[in-house]
Amino acid sequence: MQVESVFLAEEIVQHNPQLHSELLALLESLQHHQGNTIDISYLSHEQFKEKTQHSQAIVRSGECSPYANIILNAGVTF
Repeated sequence: MQVESVFLAEEIVQHNPQLHSELLALLESLQHHQGNTIDISYLSHEQFKEKTQHSQAIVRSGECSPYANIILNAGVTF
């Protein structure tokens, strides 16, 4: 799997800034590892929930802090 882009709820910036910073650092590290640029887009929480209706898979991590969900848009590496 190669992450091509991600979607975050825009509310994470104000309501969960520590996790937001950690996610950005992880995504930057992943970019270097994969050798590509990962596009980061922000949506309102309502738009984010609507977008999940088109998901192919859902992973439940157990994270329960506010606005911690992330949508990964990924391709295959072959």
